[in-house]
Amino acid sequence: MNGGGAIQNGGNLVIQNSIFLRNQFPVAGGGGAIQNGSIFDAGTVSISCTLFEQNSASYGGALLNVNGSMNVFNSMFKNNQIAGNPFSDGGAAHNVSSTLNLSLNNNYWPTWNGAIPIPGGDNPSTPGQDTINIFVTVGNVLAGDPTGTANCPNPRPRRVAPTPDQELLDYQIDLVTLAGSWDSYLNDLLAGTRNTAIALAIQSIGNSISTDDSPIATFRRVMIGNGPNLILERDSLTNNTVCVTTGDIPKIECGTGNTTSQYTITHEYGHLFSYRTGQQGTGSLVNRMSTVGSSVKDFYPIIEERWVVFGVTTRDSRIGSEWYRGLFGWGSGAIPWRSDCKGPVSPTSVPTNFQQNPCDIVNLAAVDPNEAEEASADMFLNWVYKILGDGGFLNKTWYAACDTNINSPQCDDGGRQSGDARYQWMRSQTSATYAANSSW
Repeated sequence: MNGGGAIQNGGNLVIQNSIFLRNQFPVAGGGGAIQNGSIFDAGTVSISCTLFEQNSASYGGALLNVNGSMNVFNSMFKNNQIAGNPFSDGGAAHNVSSTLNLSLNNNYWPTWNGAIPIPGGDNPSTPGQDTINIFVTVGNVLAGDPTGTANCPNPRPRRVAPTPDQELLDYQIDLVTLAGSWDSYLNDLLAGTRNTAIALAIQSIGNSISTDDSPIATFRRVMIGNGPNLILERDSLTNNTVCVTTGDIPKIECGTGNTTSQYTITHEYGHLFSYRTGQQGTGSLVNRMSTVGSSVKDFYPIIEERWVVFGVTTRDSRIGSEWYRGLFGWGSGAIPWRSDCKGPVSPTSVPTNFQQNPCDIVNLAAVDPNEAEEASADMFLNWVYKILGDGGFLNKTWYAACDTNINSPQCDDGGRQSGDARYQWMRSQTSATYAANSSW
């Protein structure tokens, strides 16, 4: 068996006070960090005071023992997993036979929340991570990181602050460049990803059964699940100024002419979130938003005089009832464009930070799917920044002089609280989505 993303040992190996971070071995290989022994050689490995984090392989995300003996003590295992099949055992360690020794004693397992890892069992806190197969022996479990204790008095080497593309890997995001370059947009990609992750984590508190509400873990659980990594791809598209999101194989593809801001990528995450909510069988965000016959009204004190913020309404008697994204309540004004929502943006349209795709189709259809899809992604975008207190929904009208002038006195919606109505709707819908999806 081939393996050992960092080290393959066939002799005597002693490792102390080290870090193995994000090592991996491709499909059909094992020991994302270390493989001990081979068909022809038996090895002996002793490891202490070492961190194994985010390593992955097909067998033994961190450690694989093929032939010989491995002993690991006073160390930490964190977020190691099987590549391509997160529910297999051996995310942390895999021992190929009961006649071989792979012993893990006096180690810290933060993803198991103080419990003893169960050989052959899954991790209920973070499914698929830091598991061990049935031939691995686990001894005492430590209550915290042994670094700095009497057993490990020397600090581990300092981790160098990751670059944006390296940090994106923490979220299970791979950058791919087929044309152009991501270099000028890395900070924006990371900012949008961080903000989305924090918002999802805040929403998960009290709504998710997971005990790990950290932003990175929540982002991976909600936006990616157990599938392959999310791909952010830079490429030449037919319409080179847009981004296109697909959910079945999670990918966000942006043309080389697209100025990808943190708001752009968060809008695209909105499309992915809608797909993921629909995939869970609880109704996608766009379906919840565009249910025929429903509408969300503002909070004007006189109930009979409340207006539709978004939903089904009649604004042109010649057309009748139709679904409408609405002008009120967004975090920034924009001049809508009236096309098919997927073609080149109209030259008369002015997208802005919180209305990335302000398409508004006036037609005989009760609900235009493209219009509702883009509106739901903008709703997600506004929700993320509103929950963080860094922009998003406002109680503004956004028409006439207010399209591009946020400071105009005409912008206030006169006590209708349209932005609050949008925000409250999003909070209730995301809460319901979390409650309905036990894996979140």
